[in-house]
Amino acid sequence: MVNKLLLVYGMKHALNLGSADSTYVFFITDNVEGAAELEGKPTAEMDSLGITAPDDFTIEFKLKKLCPYFDSLLAAGVFYPAREEFVKDGDYTWADDASVPYNGPFHPTAIDRASEIVMERNEYFVNNTDNEIVVEKIIAKTMPDMDAELMAFQTGEIDFATAVDPATVYNLYNGKDELEAIDSVINYYVMFNCSDAGGANEALKDVNVRKAIAYAIDRDQIVTALDAGDVYYPLYGYVPKGFAGNTGDFREEGGDLVGYDPEMSKQLLADAGFDESNPLELTYYYNQNTMHDTVAAVLKSELAKVNVNLTLKTGEIRTFFADRNDGLFELARGAMSADYMDVRTFLDMALSTYQATPTWGDATYDQMIADTDLLTGAERIDALHAAEEYLVGEQVYTLPLFGYKNVCLKKAGTTGQLGSPQGNYVFWYVHVPE
Repeated sequence: MVNKLLLVYGMKHALNLGSADSTYVFFITDNVEGAAELEGKPTAEMDSLGITAPDDFTIEFKLKKLCPYFDSLLAAGVFYPAREEFVKDGDYTWADDASVPYNGPFHPTAIDRASEIVMERNEYFVNNTDNEIVVEKIIAKTMPDMDAELMAFQTGEIDFATAVDPATVYNLYNGKDELEAIDSVINYYVMFNCSDAGGANEALKDVNVRKAIAYAIDRDQIVTALDAGDVYYPLYGYVPKGFAGNTGDFREEGGDLVGYDPEMSKQLLADAGFDESNPLELTYYYNQNTMHDTVAAVLKSELAKVNVNLTLKTGEIRTFFADRNDGLFELARGAMSADYMDVRTFLDMALSTYQATPTWGDATYDQMIADTDLLTGAERIDALHAAEEYLVGEQVYTLPLFGYKNVCLKKAGTTGQLGSPQGNYVFWYVHVPE
């Protein structure tokens, strides 16, 4: 059992570090009474925080607004326990210290983020389930790219590959025990820079130009080009499949918010002054790998059919993300795996307050999402559908392309690994054959 005081202190420590060093601390500051005002303060001065432990088996949260999905947030690291004697105010370097005690089934014995993290079985972990922990050591290796990870799997250097190109491994391992593909809540989309920031293109401020681009893309062509069986599926809304709606899946309830109509695209662009003699010039920015190159090539080909010249621009992954955060793009690649199991994890991304440099969405959308904080049940889901319709169908601030399964490779005969729709794996009870 985790000491209740360690849980409370762990959350206070995340709050003490603040958003600069504790990325998801906004799960606390956005929802818990007093948290926003205490961010960055010493943990000893957080007596007014709306997180308390009234008894040995209870943690009580006082929320400042309705949050129907709050229990889903609790899986995030900012809610984890921490021991004050090892985890001090303002310090995040303890996470690289293998001597710090841990309460899970494994504890690290060596930590080198650039190379590997070695974890060994924790003799103090109490296993009170019907499952059995049999692995004595887990080594998590850092790989430079998907190709390197695939090669490491094929040579036997690793037993489980979690970041591989789906199309490549599907065609190599389809029908074999090594292929692991689970339904996931992941979307892949294009961001429009509709702002005055950075690399904005004036034409993209016209909703009809954005609509023309959205309706010019045949998502089936992308899925075919990616060539991975049923791993990918066309997406015509921002929220992917896998979230509960009122009576079924949220995406299926919401339907297609945009479509494929190249003739309409041509007409909309012509009305905006762009035609064969004066094509629209746009730049699409992305970081390179096999999947992203394939998608970019199809986008360029499809848009050329409606008189849009798409220049492809690539950047090293850290540079790309920094530039995108700073608004230094016209069109940019986007993809998201859910942080928690509610559609807000996706819809919040377009909020002005969520973006480092706001480049898509608007004040009306911000208010529509804020209004859902006052609602519950079917009324809330209906309001979220309306917000997504405004974002994608009416204003076309984003161009959804496809959703896809999480694809991994495992050593043949491996059992007991637990995969989540968010693309995470738990290896507590994994069995790996010799």
